[in-house]
Amino acid sequence: MRALSILILSCCILSLYAAGPAVISPDPQLALSPDLLNPEILLKRDWQLALSTNFAWANTWNPNSRNLYSYRYDGQMDEMLTQNHSSGSWQDSAKQVYAYDAQARNSTITNYTMEGANWALSGKTEKSWSADLFMIQDSFLRQNNSWQLSGRMSYSYTLDRISAVENYQMVDGSLILTLHNDYEYDDQLRLSTVYIRYIAYPQISDTRMLYSYNDEDMVSEILYQQELQAGLWTDYFRYSYSYEDAGEISQILIQNYGGSWSNFARQLYSYPQAYAIKEMIYQTWDNGSWVNQSKTVDERNPVSNSEELSPSPGSRLSLYPNPLRDGIWIEDKSADAPQHGLEIYNLKGQRIRSFAPGSSKIFWDAKDKLNREVPAGIYILKEGKRTYRLLKL
Repeated sequence: MRALSILILSCCILSLYAAGPAVISPDPQLALSPDLLNPEILLKRDWQLALSTNFAWANTWNPNSRNLYSYRYDGQMDEMLTQNHSSGSWQDSAKQVYAYDAQARNSTITNYTMEGANWALSGKTEKSWSADLFMIQDSFLRQNNSWQLSGRMSYSYTLDRISAVENYQMVDGSLILTLHNDYEYDDQLRLSTVYIRYIAYPQISDTRMLYSYNDEDMVSEILYQQELQAGLWTDYFRYSYSYEDAGEISQILIQNYGGSWSNFARQLYSYPQAYAIKEMIYQTWDNGSWVNQSKTVDERNPVSNSEELSPSPGSRLSLYPNPLRDGIWIEDKSADAPQHGLEIYNLKGQRIRSFAPGSSKIFWDAKDKLNREVPAGIYILKEGKRTYRLLKL
């Protein structure tokens, strides 16, 4: 799960320089992924994204594209269908089909585009794993009825946390290193700094992202800085995050720095129908007022609690009793010593308890790290890449 989070983060960073060595400006797409709000936040919650519709503003909201999502029996993504809005109706334009290996790890994403009335292969990504660590993602384009390697992302780890990501692009038949990211964590194992080096564009200054957190372990700010010279960093732009009482994001404010902070853009979030719908309006700051630009409306499917209480495929752990009242035993059934620590989160993505690796049997007393009893509800247990649902009665 963590590898997937960092993958999304890395892909977002790549969008900063994808157009070439131009002046970099704040990219609103950096803020759209929930993984960037908190590197520890869980992708699998009590809902699944069913439909995401994009609108453009022209004195009224006009639909322009949408994604429809379908899932496998185990809740993992099966297909994402993209449609464009034209002449008052929706037309298929592209789709992504997901495949998994025997350990339920995503191994391939195959891309199709609509050509006439038929689907045509256009690209794919292939992923390589070592145990539960995501190591390499290769990108391919479909050319002359064969797959041509176009790029690669390579991951390095310290224990089970990503320490570096390198991006390569195919140039004249060779993979050329274009971007290198280094990751640092604080003493609570939260992502604290990402260093970005534009290898292929030396005229672009190195950049770093500094993460700040609020009292509930949710990201409160991501500060971007550029290195003017060795060891001398200057503020560049920042994302400031606000949350509702329920822990859902309410606003992301994007600001530029030019001697003082000035507004650039913002994203406003609302949740009609008891969080079954999430709306995000993107606005830019223009002559002292906010101007609508685009809107995304996400429709969510609830996930059955009973389905989520079963262990992940290939699980090492035995959990009992589950549902729990006063506590739960967590037992590693394998012969080997546990390789990962255990972490327990609430549905806001807040880590409420941690256990170091090494013990084959642990008792969680249903209390947080401050020894307070947690309220009834669903909690997430993470063991390396695998996740489990715990139900507190």
